[in-house]
Amino acid sequence: MNKDYREAIRHLEMSRIHLYKHLVQELYAQGHPDVHFSDRLPKCLVKRHEVNGYPVYQFSYDGILPMYDDDPGYHREIRDYYIRATLRGYDWRSNMESFEKAAIMAVHYFSDLVIRDLDNRNRSVLINAIRYTGLIGDDNWKNVTYLEKGELDEEGRCHVQVYVLGSENLSDFLVVHDRIHHEIVKELNWDL
Repeated sequence: MNKDYREAIRHLEMSRIHLYKHLVQELYAQGHPDVHFSDRLPKCLVKRHEVNGYPVYQFSYDGILPMYDDDPGYHREIRDYYIRATLRGYDWRSNMESFEKAAIMAVHYFSDLVIRDLDNRNRSVLINAIRYTGLIGDDNWKNVTYLEKGELDEEGRCHVQVYVLGSENLSDFLVVHDRIHHEIVKELNWDL
């Protein structure tokens, strides 16, 4: 990709992060009941599903996962957003499970059929943010199976859905997910 395009994309991502930070400060100052001063917007939505008798955690992130970039300041901002958004969305009181051997599946939903490379996306921030919830102990190759795919969103919205489950249930979940993923996504409430 052209260096100028990459630079422009990085500036857009940084602008997006800073605009959301200012929005949080303004909403918090106005006393918005659903906003905490340490929030990162858009929030991560977290939902626990029971699928064929086993738990599956769904982490929903609005927008496209940022592209990987070597700039330390950019990487720090992206990492901070995903960790804070994930931890604020996670219900610590009711989600006390941990998977010794976990499967993590990231599904990138795109608004159109434009070809995008998944391997340019900054997936490590997702894995690390989920690790901080305690659902997975360590994210090394012995403990985590990771896969990702892309889908067209029926409503034309870009977002990322990350599913965490026990690795022994992955093959069953892949079949179930292919059948019901559009219904799961339609249930999401993206409001504050």
